[in-house]
Amino acid sequence: MRGEGNVISKKQLEIDKRTVLRTRKTIVNHRTSIKILLKNIKLIDHKNDVRIKETIASLTKLVGKMEKTISELEDIADNCTADTTDEKLIKSIPGFATNLAAVVSTEVGDFNRFPSSTQFKAYVGIDPKVTQSGDKLKNGKITKRGNAHLRYAFYLAAQVARCHDPELKAFYEKKKSEGKPTRVAICAVSRKLCERVYAVVTKQTPYEIRQLSFS
Repeated sequence: MRGEGNVISKKQLEIDKRTVLRTRKTIVNHRTSIKILLKNIKLIDHKNDVRIKETIASLTKLVGKMEKTISELEDIADNCTADTTDEKLIKSIPGFATNLAAVVSTEVGDFNRFPSSTQFKAYVGIDPKVTQSGDKLKNGKITKRGNAHLRYAFYLAAQVARCHDPELKAFYEKKKSEGKPTRVAICAVSRKLCERVYAVVTKQTPYEIRQLSFS
């Protein structure tokens, strides 16, 4: 271990779920960047330029290999450990499928170390930055001071939840009607999701979708 001659156990050599999921996210991000690059190259009027054709072929092949690796990592993550109770509870919330529920569970660990959902949102880094001007307090952009992996997971989940959860859909549309940009509105939904995830895990109670009543 680190070349120091320390004896390590078999347990220490095992890859944990969080490491696998973080590696998957890194490869997904690189794949996205290459796809964007590939799209831009295809827009070039390369005519019969052999070098550009070879570059397109190489990048296309690389994307294919990365997608295979991503799939393999997902299988490894599934086989690392069975879904924990926390993961099952998180999956009861619209927006969280197996991978995102696992990311949240493994990155957070013990939810009870946060006294409230406010502290949990601060850890995620999805809480708004508060600035003071005279006697007035103003909410600004999200702080981004917390766990980037968690923040990414909640943002992705929010994009799904705003379409499939009636309350969050209404909340998102309200923000948009107020003139909020799409990204800001989705971040607001992410904060709602933080509160819901914290509640279902700490109370050990699955989430129930509530239908809006217009009576």
